[in-house]
Amino acid sequence: MRTRRILATAATGLTAAAITIGVPAAASASSGGGCTTRNGVAACISADGTGVKPDAYLNSLPGGCSSVLMYVMNDNTGDLVWQTNLPCKTGHYGPWHLTGSNGTGYTTYIEYTSKTSGQSEEVVSPNERFSN
Repeated sequence: MRTRRILATAATGLTAAAITIGVPAAASASSGGGCTTRNGVAACISADGTGVKPDAYLNSLPGGCSSVLMYVMNDNTGDLVWQTNLPCKTGHYGPWHLTGSNGTGYTTYIEYTSKTSGQSEEVVSPNERFSN
C-alpha cells in the first residue's frame, strides 16, 4: 500500500511538471502609448494583441472650431497609416482598430484649426511600439 501511495504521488508530480512545461511563455506586450492633452484636445493611442487603437478627446473647442484632422503615422517609415476628419463637437472619438506590424511604432496626431484665428495647433500622442 505504501508503494502505491509513493507511485501515485510521483505520478501526480510528473503530471504537474508536464503541464507546467507545456505552458507557453507570456507573449511580449506592446509598450508606450497613452494620451497627450493640450488646450482641451487629447491625442491618444493604445494597443491590443492584434493592432493599435487611436482615439481622441475634444473636451473644449478653443477659439471655435474650423476643422479637426486626426491621423496615425508609422514612426519607423514616416508613412501615413490612417486619417479621418472629426466633427467640431466636444466628445470622445474612437478608438478605431488598425492592424499593427510587430516592432513598429505608431503615433496619433490631431490637427485642430481655430475658427477665430485660423491657426492650426497639433497635438501628438506618445509613441506606441506594437508587439504581438
